[in-house]
Amino acid sequence: MPQDRVIDIPLQSVINPSVEELRTRNLSWLRTHKLITSDHAEQVYNSWDVPQAMSRFFPRATVSDLAVPTDLMSVMAVLDDQFSGPASERIGLLTAATEELIAITHRPPGQEPALGLPVTQAWADAWGRACANMSDTWRQHTARNVKNFLASQIQEVRNQAAHSNAGRLPALEDFIMFRRETVAMRCFIDFIERCGHFELPRQVRDHPLLRTMNDAAVDATAWTNDVQSLDREAFHRDPNNIIFIFQQERGCSLEDAVNSVCIMITERIATYAKLRLQVNGLIQSLDLSPAEAADLRRYTEDMPLFISGNYAWGRTTARYRATPGAPAPYGDPLPVSLE
Repeated sequence: MPQDRVIDIPLQSVINPSVEELRTRNLSWLRTHKLITSDHAEQVYNSWDVPQAMSRFFPRATVSDLAVPTDLMSVMAVLDDQFSGPASERIGLLTAATEELIAITHRPPGQEPALGLPVTQAWADAWGRACANMSDTWRQHTARNVKNFLASQIQEVRNQAAHSNAGRLPALEDFIMFRRETVAMRCFIDFIERCGHFELPRQVRDHPLLRTMNDAAVDATAWTNDVQSLDREAFHRDPNNIIFIFQQERGCSLEDAVNSVCIMITERIATYAKLRLQVNGLIQSLDLSPAEAADLRRYTEDMPLFISGNYAWGRTTARYRATPGAPAPYGDPLPVSLE
């Protein structure tokens, strides 16, 4: 069972001690914004345990700070679930809602959504809180990452349709680039700064070393997710998984593809560790102040928490675990109203 697959991830995962309070706050927020409106929907959402994942990503954050990316992630998870399976019946509404979420992140915070839906109202509230006390530079940078993630959700549906109609899958290298957006980790890595109450100077955030480290951390996180969610995506005939792409390109068995991707994950973690050894040299070459140097060290210390935290969460969440003998082993999409 891929969800239980042991992957060689030599990183520790620590959980935020406020996780129980976070679960309560996040569920109350979803209820207030009418994204969770029934006991059944609450039961399904709770089984995913999104707050656990976020508590592992940000183990040092206060619960007030941690609630912000958690609320954003919960909206993303709800929307992602609506795209899963036969989304074509509602693709028009899903696309309109997704485009409005993108538009919200590019407007000045605090404006009312142009499309008044529970999902857009909730998103506007969480995004406004995310931008509080952060610079326009941070907001614009994070908005670009959010836009890339949300637009990729629509492209995943197109990939699924192309595979259903003609059996076509993207090339492996193309998919690796695409997967860096669909996993949403770039958006939440930005929240290391938001939850830590600092901002990296632009020349640091845009430096090739930081970009390459970001790619390595995002790849390891995304590919781990693909291993753990493989059975669910096979059931839904969703081809947006690196294991299916690898199997097609290499002409190997599914088991060999899983084994190879697990090796690739470990290699990306090793790459990150090697790149991190260059951080002190970067501090010197950019002549960073002691405070800037401390912020950069924290940023590069915290990025691997996404790899280890995602792995730990993925082994326990019910989102990837089948119910034997059930008509829909992985459940129907979360019962929410987008209208």
